[in-house]
Amino acid sequence: MKSKKINQVDFYYHSTSPKEGIGFVRDFDEFLSLFVDKKNIDRSTLYINKALIVAIHTRIDQRKDYYQYFHSDEYATMMSQAKEMALLCYWIVKYKPLFQKENVMEKHFIDYNCTINEKLSLFLIESICAFTF
Repeated sequence: MKSKKINQVDFYYHSTSPKEGIGFVRDFDEFLSLFVDKKNIDRSTLYINKALIVAIHTRIDQRKDYYQYFHSDEYATMMSQAKEMALLCYWIVKYKPLFQKENVMEKHFIDYNCTINEKLSLFLIESICAFTF
């Protein structure tokens, strides 16, 4: 994230460090473990495209910088956690970083009329709402 004093002249996006990307992948994997436990999903049928998870992290970080730059006046305005989680859900649905074995994936779609990515996003929204209200 940029410093709290941002001028238009020196506003350029700087990528996150590899350490931050690895931390995001680790946090995502922990949340995914909670998801599969709560929804009784066989983890061995689930595959993660970690490059897409890192891309999602980059997209969210870019939006944080954009938000801070365009919404700050005298003081820095930071994006809320709810907005950050909404972006996470959006990019999970858009990029679809999770996939399952073909027969499991097809059965899941027939049973729920969605992919595992949409189901994970819904779980994330429900989890946030449980803590908010």
